[in-house]
Amino acid sequence: AVITTTGIVTGRGMSAKKIIKEFLEVRKEYPKSYAMFHARYATHGVKNEDNCHPFKVDENTYLAHNGILDVDIHAADKRSDTRVFAEDMLPSMGGVSALDDDNVWKMLGKWASGSKIAIFTIDPNAKANCYIINEPSGHWDNEGMWWSNTTYKASAWSSYVGLPSITSA
Repeated sequence: AVITTTGIVTGRGMSAKKIIKEFLEVRKEYPKSYAMFHARYATHGVKNEDNCHPFKVDENTYLAHNGILDVDIHAADKRSDTRVFAEDMLPSMGGVSALDDDNVWKMLGKWASGSKIAIFTIDPNAKANCYIINEPSGHWDNEGMWWSNTTYKASAWSSYVGLPSITSA
């Protein structure tokens, strides 16, 4: 997902090579904008494109997540925990603008303990374009990128696993 001058451009798929290429093309066009890349290591839900990040919360908001969320998923529901959070839970809390409430923010941080959730929005009612729940559990590197963990340091492949990574101007 990349925030552009006209909206949020997103892409997802099951082919790492294709998705990485598409992401880098959009990122090159908007090098100073917030950008997020996530590669899913499936824990819940079926392994298909519908369960690939980022997930649409509403017309103006997308999110990605690293970790496991405590979400009660019915056996017949094939969605991932993150997808359930994006499609059902966050909207029922009032959407992205609910994140501006300190009590909601603290509650979500505790509930998602051990996880990180990156949220991009262009919603005019939101106070920010980028929210990172449990940001201190990740780290910023010297190039201004936020990483949700350190697995990218282990090998060339793992740099694509365990994200989202966030970049800003």
